[in-house]
This record gives sequence, C-alpha cells and structure tokens, in this order.
Amino acid sequence: MTSLRALSLMLVPFLAGCSGAPPESVEHSPGFFAQFRTMVDETMASGTSDTKVAGFDFEFERRIDQGPGADEVHAVGARWDKVRAFLDIGVLSSDVMAGVNDSSQRRVDIFADASDYVLRSDYEAVSAFNREVPNEKMVRPTENIVWESLHLVLTESGHAERKVLVGKGESVAGYWTHTADMERSFWAPARDEEIWVPGQCRDNFVRTDCTSYWVDETCSDVTIPDGYWESTCSKYDGEGNCTEWTDTYVDTSYTETQCTAAHYEDACTDVYETVCDPGKWNIEHITSHEVKTTIPGELAWVEPHTAAEAGERVEAVTGTEAAILALGIEYVISFGPDYVQGTCASALQAARADFDTQTPEDSIRTSRQAILNCLAVR
Repeated sequence: MTSLRALSLMLVPFLAGCSGAPPESVEHSPGFFAQFRTMVDETMASGTSDTKVAGFDFEFERRIDQGPGADEVHAVGARWDKVRAFLDIGVLSSDVMAGVNDSSQRRVDIFADASDYVLRSDYEAVSAFNREVPNEKMVRPTENIVWESLHLVLTESGHAERKVLVGKGESVAGYWTHTADMERSFWAPARDEEIWVPGQCRDNFVRTDCTSYWVDETCSDVTIPDGYWESTCSKYDGEGNCTEWTDTYVDTSYTETQCTAAHYEDACTDVYETVCDPGKWNIEHITSHEVKTTIPGELAWVEPHTAAEAGERVEAVTGTEAAILALGIEYVISFGPDYVQGTCASALQAARADFDTQTPEDSIRTSRQAILNCLAVR
C-alpha cells in the first residue's frame, strides 16, 4: 500500500445498540494493542489539546515507521495492514485539519477516532469481551480494510468544523453547518479473521546427571534404651503371704559413641527439556452481514440572520472537509485493484477527480455519496 507521505498532501450482524469504542474493561492482546491502549490513555490525560496533538502525532508516526515487533503476533499479518491504514488516515486527517486556526481539539478528536478503529481491530480481545456482556454493551470489531477505512475517512471528515462566537444582535452571514449525526445500515462484505493459537509446550525427560562427593567420618553419642521390670510385694496377709505385688521399672539405659565411616555419596538430578510446538494462525470466516452504525451529518446551509442571543455557532470548514474526504479516498484507492474493485472503485476514482474541479461543497457531496455507495455494496 502507498504510505501516507506519498500522497498529494506535502457482525454476525451486531445489534443497533452495539457501541463503537472499546470500554476500559476490554483486556487487549499483549504487545502492540495493549501498549497502544496505554499510549492513548496517557496521551488523553497529558494536558492541553496542543500537548495531546503533539503526543498523538509522534506516537502515530512512530508506529507507522516501526510497525509491530516481531514477537507481537496479535498485530501482524493482514491485521497490521488494517491497523496501519487507520494510523495513516488519522495522521492524514489531522494534517489537513492543522490548516484551520484553533483546531487542536478537533485534531485530538480525529486521533481519538482513529485510535478507536485501531483498538477495535484487536479481534480476539473484542470477541472475548463480547462473549461476557449483554448485546447492548457489545463492541463492533472492525470490518475489512477497505470498508472500515472508508468508514473512518467519513468519520474523520465530520470533525472539519470550527466554533465562532456570536454577539446578541450581531448580523450573521450565511454559512454551512452540519446536520446531526445519522444512524444508517450498511452491508459489510465477508472477511477472514486470523486467530493466533500459541503452540503447546511440554517437558521431555533427557537424562539423569549424578555427581559423587566425599563424606567424612562422623561420630555422635547415642543413648541406648534398656531396662527391666522388678516386682516387689507391697502387701502381706496375717500369715505372711504376699497378697499384692507392685511392678517397678528399672532403667538401665546407657550412652555409647557411634560412628559412620567415611564414604562417597551420589547427588542426582533429573534433566528435562522444554519442547514447544510452533504457534499457528487459525482462520475464522465472517460472512457478509448488515452493520448499523453512525455517520456524520450532511452539509446544511444557514441563511443570513441576526443573532437573537449571544453564543457560538458551529461552522463546517468545507474546504478542509472536502480535502479530508478526497485525500482519504485517494489513500484507499492506493490499496490497489485487488482490494478496491467494481463500481466502488470507479465511484471513488471519479470523486477524487472531481475534488480538483468542483466547489468544496459539491466535492463533499460527491465524495460522501461514493463512500456511502461502497459501504452499502453487497
């Protein structure tokens, strides 16, 4: 796949109640995913929005450049391609949004969304969590790389907004804003999830190792128990005959010195060898299915008016939104024809080309429609 910097920028269906972001109680797979979750939590708690943006930008770029470690099996293979795409799209969208004044919080939101997609790609951890919770608390794992990348591009484009303070009685020029987020049903294609199964280990007996050592003579005093019982008459009758006898123990124990002769003794240890079978990937096939999810609202024009009250309005930054959509589409197209195919590919290519000639508002509509068509293809 084409890297970010090469761009022209210099469920068995889950129920509608399924949440997006993995909650704190999801125990992520060791290695990449667990470390990434820690990074997100620490960055979100790091201070101002400017500090958070700098932290996210550094951490995303570092992981894009380095990839997962060789031992981080839960994040390698096809799963890493998908994770890498979400990291790239997060950086791409943030870089575009950086051109808007006072946009640091929006950029934090962009990185947070991309992080959510990365963490929901931890299929084993999310599946384990979903087995333990009721349906309304289940987390939707990410779909295949094309479907979910386009969904993320659309999600990130919704952050292209800015807040403008308005005074009471102020004349407000017409501006673009967004309608509320919309719940939609789409169709995710079938995919294969690779599940890592660690190899089993066992201890095999190899040999017994023995060493001989010299033991010097040792002597000690030992008490030898001995003695006897002695009966004596303790009562006589009138005629001098004994009518009652008393037994008394006479202890004749004695002490003698006993010695153990000097000799050799053997110390032996059984030696075992731990033998492990290699781990392997098991394939779990996920059939095509309906996905109910939320997407950003559409553009809506607000006519010029006089502000009745002081406050703030939220404006859509249409040029930035159009760029995030178009460059995100360009990135997904770069996956190649083996990934992006048919009417989806042609619609995305046309939308990307229209970005260079259309107004931002028209380009947004064209790009959104192309993405929505791809998300709905059966």
